[in-house]
This record gives sequence, C-alpha cells and structure tokens, in this order.
Amino acid sequence: MERSLRATGCDLPLLVMPFDDDLFELPSNAEWWRDESLFNAFAEKHAVAHCRKLAVLSQANCAFFDSDIIHLQNPVKWLEPFPVDVFVVADTEWGKARWTFTAETKALYEARTTLWLLDNFNSGFFAYSNAMATMDTFEKHLSNPAFIKLLHGNEPTRGEQASANLLIHLSGIEVLNICLPPYRMESTMACDYPHDCEALLRKTNSAPFIHYAGPGRNLDAPISRLIFEHLTKAEAAEMMEEFVRRKERARRHAHWPIWVRVAKRIVPRLDQRFCIQWNDS
Repeated sequence: MERSLRATGCDLPLLVMPFDDDLFELPSNAEWWRDESLFNAFAEKHAVAHCRKLAVLSQANCAFFDSDIIHLQNPVKWLEPFPVDVFVVADTEWGKARWTFTAETKALYEARTTLWLLDNFNSGFFAYSNAMATMDTFEKHLSNPAFIKLLHGNEPTRGEQASANLLIHLSGIEVLNICLPPYRMESTMACDYPHDCEALLRKTNSAPFIHYAGPGRNLDAPISRLIFEHLTKAEAAEMMEEFVRRKERARRHAHWPIWVRVAKRIVPRLDQRFCIQWNDS
C-alpha cells in the first residue's frame, strides 16, 4: 500500500495504525499512530482487533486506507473535487451488503429511510474533514450494550464493519459514495474485476485505488497483477506460496462434513486453546 501510494506522487506523512503490539520498522515519511486511551477502551470491552480502526474517527482531515489497498491515483488530487462536509466512501457494498449491518442496526436504518443500503460502506476506505467522534462520544457508545455487541463480531469482519457504519449513521453526516450517481466511479473492490480489467482501469471514471478485501485476495485474478508491481521478487514468491497453501487448505476443508466446518469456526472463538481438525485419511 505504501509503495503504491508514493508511486502516485503523494508525499503526505503516512500515519500507520498498529493492528496489535507487534510493531516493525516503517518506511520513510511514515510513523506509528496510537490512541492508547481508545485502544484500551475497546480492549476492555473485548472488541475484535479490527475495531481499533474506529479510533481514527477521532481525527480531523483524514483519509483512511486499509493496508490491502493498491493506489492508482494520488488521493490528494482525486479527493479534491468532493464536498468537505460529507463522509466520502467508494465501494459497492450497497450491491452485496453482508457485513455492514446486523438485524438490530438494519431495523434502525430502515426506520430512517428505505434507501438505507445506499449509505452502507466498506470500512476499508473513508475520508472526511471534521472529526466524527470525541472521547466522550466513544464513552457514550461504549456504555451501550447494543454497540458493544457489534464490537465482538460473529464473523471475520462483522465487528469493524457494522460498528463503523453505526457510528457514521448516528453522527448524522451525509455519506457520499462516489461509485453511485452522479459520480459513477468504477468499483474500487477487486472482487468486482473477475476478468480482464485493462480497459476498465483506463476509463476516465476508473477507480483511484483497488481494495483486495475478501474474495479480492484471489491472486489468480487479472486485477492482482497490480499487487505484484509493488513487490520484490522475494516478496512476490512468498505471497504466492502462501496463496497456494491457502487454496490447498480450502480444497481440503471443502470435503469436511458441514458440522466440522462450523465447529472449526466456532470453537476458537469460545476458547483459543482449542481448534478442530478433521482426519482426511
């Protein structure tokens, strides 16, 4: 992500939020960003680690990008035309919403508008001018059992996605998804490019970045070539080796009985000392 960002000509300082306490050396013009008070507040509520990203909503003049993003255009330039008093997102979550709401938050959104899905967004990217929350705001939310339940998550990304969407919904700010009319920018999600993507990436309304979330991590897809343009040969080989291992695991797991696959996902969440393995022999 950092290499592709610099390749676009963006020279702004890069603030990196740590996923956990395993820090490493950052490239030049980048530094770690931590908000210990908010991190600790989330930890006390047993939030899944991905929910740390909610802390960034306390910052002003922010453009947040997940680390599995490849930049194609300088964000300073492509974000400039959009209004400063909105919450800018850019994805197709509205068309395949799955992780951005729960039954409880869906009921809340439906009471507000029948077009609620158009305001849903993937929390891998967002940009805004004024801070979305203060410590007092977070303390208020963290005393709400319904919000705390979102932080725990019951699927890989449910915790961060559903809670981020609820926070923005409650803030009252207008959500501007630039993949929708009137802007109609092409999708930023790699999973929306299953075939040859060269013509789509050359369009005048082409995506300014590609987010390799979920199914987008399929390195066999043509869009994945953009990742390898920013890796060394050794890094590319290591990534492909891991990809092949994951494909093999997925192939094996597909033959497991359904109750084993369900138990394999549930048991570690109940007690991380245990995991489920099926004897394929």
